[in-house]
Amino acid sequence: MYKFIFRGNKKFSYLPSCACIRFGVSMLVNYLEIETDLCNLHGFNRMDSGALNIKKWVVMYPVYINSKKTVAEGRRISLSKACENPNCIEISDCCKHLKLPSAVEIDKAYPRDFMQVGRVRVQLKREDGTLLNPAITSRKQLMQKIAELVPRHPERVKKQESQKAKKQEPQATTSTSGTSSKSGKGGKKKR
Repeated sequence: MYKFIFRGNKKFSYLPSCACIRFGVSMLVNYLEIETDLCNLHGFNRMDSGALNIKKWVVMYPVYINSKKTVAEGRRISLSKACENPNCIEISDCCKHLKLPSAVEIDKAYPRDFMQVGRVRVQLKREDGTLLNPAITSRKQLMQKIAELVPRHPERVKKQESQKAKKQEPQATTSTSGTSSKSGKGGKKKR
């Protein structure tokens, strides 16, 4: 069976499915098959090549809602509403929770800081201009809602609980050991 491989808007080549695995593009082919099935199922807009047309979707870099960044470094919402070090997966999961279609682009980098890799594209409006989620009407509202949801993300909560358990474990062992402590003046002795 032959598969299509797309790069951008153009068809790259026809390869048998066994060759796709050999050349390391099986993930790309599987992604395009899933993407095409979703297009047919939900009636999303498509480009001529058969892939989703995500060029008109809103772009969200994790830097936009990162409380560790300054406005000059790219933060776009207030510090009190921002969250600490979000990543693309968490943002995408929050978009799913808000019932907004999203696509993670891992190969893209933030222009001001190329070490910040990854971005998320989110669809706010349909082709006819109606909102997908009436509670979110603008990019700024989207950023604020996602910044509220990221700290409650299940992976982040698990990580915080495991860190708390690690901190409590050493404290319990030190408190049970002897309470003898040296008293007196510390420092170097004179000769």
